[in-house]
Amino acid sequence: MYSLFRAILASWAVYVVFSYIALMLTVEGRETGFIDLFRYFEFFPRLIPVSPGIVASLVWIAGIVLAMVPIMTALTAVSRIVFEDLRGNSIFLIKEARQFAKDQRYSMLLAALIPGIMVLCFILLLFVFGLIGRIPVIGGFIIAFSALPLFFWSLLGICLFIVFIVGLTLVPAVTTCIGEDVLETVIQAMSCVLRQPRRFIWYEATAVIVTMAAALFLGLLCLIAFHVMNAAIGAVMGYTYSEIMTISFYRIPFLMESKACVTILLGLGDSLPIRYIIDTTGASASIKAAGWLFGIMMLSIGVWITSYALSVWQNSQVLIYLVLRKHSKGDDLRLKTHITQFRPEATVTKI
Repeated sequence: MYSLFRAILASWAVYVVFSYIALMLTVEGRETGFIDLFRYFEFFPRLIPVSPGIVASLVWIAGIVLAMVPIMTALTAVSRIVFEDLRGNSIFLIKEARQFAKDQRYSMLLAALIPGIMVLCFILLLFVFGLIGRIPVIGGFIIAFSALPLFFWSLLGICLFIVFIVGLTLVPAVTTCIGEDVLETVIQAMSCVLRQPRRFIWYEATAVIVTMAAALFLGLLCLIAFHVMNAAIGAVMGYTYSEIMTISFYRIPFLMESKACVTILLGLGDSLPIRYIIDTTGASASIKAAGWLFGIMMLSIGVWITSYALSVWQNSQVLIYLVLRKHSKGDDLRLKTHITQFRPEATVTKI
């Protein structure tokens, strides 16, 4: 969980840097200036110009791809620990899992992106047919005769897109369990979705429910702790703490833009010895800086909850792949002596 916490922060840092570079490559970004852009976006930049340009778009996309590396690496380490635990390898170290993930990170990223690249190829072919359709007289007939094949082509592209989305977390589990090359990893990930779709959907739906329940439970505990902390500190610190709280809430994206959230916060303020939302126009620079820092600390709690949810989710992905593999090929990967020298007992718990 700590590895995932660090990975999320590292991935977000990569995304933020590349996003600001992309923004500064746009005409609007250069006219606005970096300082004003940071005041507007802070740590949540996005490429918003209507026509950002090819270079800026490519830089932004490159940032998203590179930001996947730390998270995918951490997910692989978590998967490795879970897999070795299921094999009964109690002496496997976290350091070994991190080294394994580090060695596999680029091949695993390529394996996760290959279905996405294939989806782009599907879309490009549809664009080509769109250009063919512009040919006078015969263009419309070509599109009409090709309508049915293009429909099934699009349907296959959608299936590949689903594989791509699912593969972002399934590929680390597959990489961990089989330890094969990029091509074999892609084949195994795609077979999980395409060869056993009903079982796969059912297992993934169960994993979603379990992950959401775990995250909501931890989130509820954190929310209660947060209110207890506020009630105790606010009763002593008074109005200044309310100013800090109000400023910190504006650091959380979309929170203060939601009427429902604002209503809830105002209601909580009526039942506690502090006010969550007050006028901060006259707040001093030190109070604003403290509120800004307090908001970052609150965001870190959200990252911690997210890392816990990802850990639960990745645990389920390892189990799902092992079960699907057992149903598909009849072998139990936990009993194989691949990747590590540990020899599992034949009496491990059945799955």
